Amino acid sequence: MNQIFLNHKFTFNFSVTQGFLTALALVYLLQVNNSNHLKGKWGGEPLISSISNVNQRFNSERSTKQRFADYIERELKLPALQQVNSETDVIFIIADALRADHLPVYGYPRQNTPFISDLALKPAYQQIENFTATCSESACGIYSSLSSREFLDIGLGLYDLSDVLKDGGYKKYYILSANHEINSLNQLYGTNHDIYLDGASHWPKLSMYTDESVILNMDKVPEKTDAPAFFYFHFMSTHQLGKISDENKIYSPSSKDLSAFASFDKQTVSPDKIQALVNGYDNGVYQFDKYLERLFSVLSDKGYMENAIVIITGDHGEGLGERGYFYHTYQLYQEDIRVPFIMYDTSGSCTLLETDYATQIDIPPTVLDCLDFPSIDTWKGVSLMSKSVLPRYTLHQTFRGRQEIGLIKHDNNTTFKLLATNQNGTFKNYRLYELINDPGEMHNIIDSADVDLINELKQMMKQKLKPTE
Repeated sequence: MNQIFLNHKFTFNFSVTQGFLTALALVYLLQVNNSNHLKGKWGGEPLISSISNVNQRFNSERSTKQRFADYIERELKLPALQQVNSETDVIFIIADALRADHLPVYGYPRQNTPFISDLALKPAYQQIENFTATCSESACGIYSSLSSREFLDIGLGLYDLSDVLKDGGYKKYYILSANHEINSLNQLYGTNHDIYLDGASHWPKLSMYTDESVILNMDKVPEKTDAPAFFYFHFMSTHQLGKISDENKIYSPSSKDLSAFASFDKQTVSPDKIQALVNGYDNGVYQFDKYLERLFSVLSDKGYMENAIVIITGDHGEGLGERGYFYHTYQLYQEDIRVPFIMYDTSGSCTLLETDYATQIDIPPTVLDCLDFPSIDTWKGVSLMSKSVLPRYTLHQTFRGRQEIGLIKHDNNTTFKLLATNQNGTFKNYRLYELINDPGEMHNIIDSADVDLINELKQMMKQKLKPTE
């Protein structure tokens, strides 16, 4: 049975083929910007998400084993966590679909983030040059960042960063734009929050996809007390569905037209329209930067910025016409998975020694290391307060449509990415890129690279996809 949610009250169940559901979703995507039908809480991307199989994947045998291991780990570490006496606030900020290469601090020529650029001039600022999402979709990207797991290991009931900090005496505040009921996200987050507010908190007065709700909901956050706090903020300005106010449309003409984002053929979209879509995206980045400045101000007024570790990142990237592809979810090229990692540390306790390459699963162990918390041995990432053991291999994948698999091998002077299409367990369409010299992945070297390297990467890819014992 598949469910399509038409609004916040009604759920209809019926049996249909996956092909019909996909067609229905595409028709909806093409119409949503031109019609008020079904808009609101379940408009746009949530309809696709509601007919996805991702929820079933969060109850896989592999993730169930991870959940059981986390249960044992929590029982072992809880006595030590309850003895921790931390005063440092942790502020975790995700901008949905935020590409690293559209920020000036990562070399983008447009000055669309004046606040972040100002932060970069201060001693508290650090960044990682090449930081990757584990996949190109929100559920995986968000929860990889919280649970220190790659997609296949993500499941309901894991012991994530916010849970560990909660056991260590932290308050837990989730203040989010958009509807986080999609893809079982709210179930992944658990229920032990002190405050949990997503885009539904001001709907229908405000759109689910306006970031103004994040700032408004800060009124519900108390001023800082003796107890430290963990915040997770989620912004939507950079996502295709994010609402951009007129004063923040500094690049024109601009567009966030869904019909173009549903296209898989760049030739069907004119160069002027592609530029308008890029302008629309950059306006979203600019607006996020303005909201970030406002958030910092509110947090400072409430006393949370004096002794804080702030992390700013994206859950995934966004295709903007590269390779004829728009939007996200279905590909694993750098425009889809390279996101920023910015740390602003006013606590003085966090010095990143690994700044060349990392991935989302490294966020939780890094935070615990900064706070001098006990490590969680079931987590898969590494602390970036130490240099990584090289070579390092990271797995990346999609889960909707045809499954794309990516393996990145990072070594001293090279970073290789192997891509493949997984069709019912058979790997096809191999592509290989060397990201240091070819960051745009313009040259597929699968036919000219060393055979031993190719075989090594293929073997490691399959090994990482095997079920865990």
